This record gives sequence, structure tokens and C-alpha cells, in this order.
Amino acid sequence: MREEKKTTVPVPVVTPHVTVHRFEVPTPRIGQAGQQVVDAGKAVASSLPPPGRLAYYTGLGALAALGVMDWPVAAAIGVGVAVARRATGRQRAGQSRTT
Repeated sequence: MREEKKTTVPVPVVTPHVTVHRFEVPTPRIGQAGQQVVDAGKAVASSLPPPGRLAYYTGLGALAALGVMDWPVAAAIGVGVAVARRATGRQRAGQSRTT
């Protein structure tokens, strides 16, 4: 039987070192127009669905945009889910009033 010779080769490993410097940037106070922008942002945010549902609808949109799913199918699924949630919500609200 013949013995095989084994050799080892050291491999250098590079480890990155990141330093984060924090500093403050003075910002001007927002005026009337800035406050209107903030109010508009809050109005838009209040009309959005909760984060879980928003992620679901975003995923459907991404699937349609990437061509994994046809956009009419994605739209039908999204509308169907929204209608089902609305019907379930109304049904639960009716049950809580009767009990």
C-alpha cells in the first residue's frame, strides 16, 4: 500500500473593519409648506393597509412585474383578498354587536 502525502496551504482571510462616525447636521425649521408636506404624508400613511397586508400586495405586484404571474391574475387575487377581508371584518363587527 502506498501512502499519500498531504500538504496544507495557508489561506489568508481578509476581515473588514468598519468605523461609523456619527455627526449632527443642523436642519432648518420647517415652515408652513413643510408642515403641509408632513400632514400630507401622514394622510397617505393613514390610508395604507397594515404592514403585513402591504407586503402581501407588494409581493403580488412584484410577481406580476417580474412576469412570474400575469398582471390580471395578480390583480384578481389582490381584489379578491381585499373583498374577503372586508366581508370578514363586517361579519365580525356584526357578531360583536349581537353578543
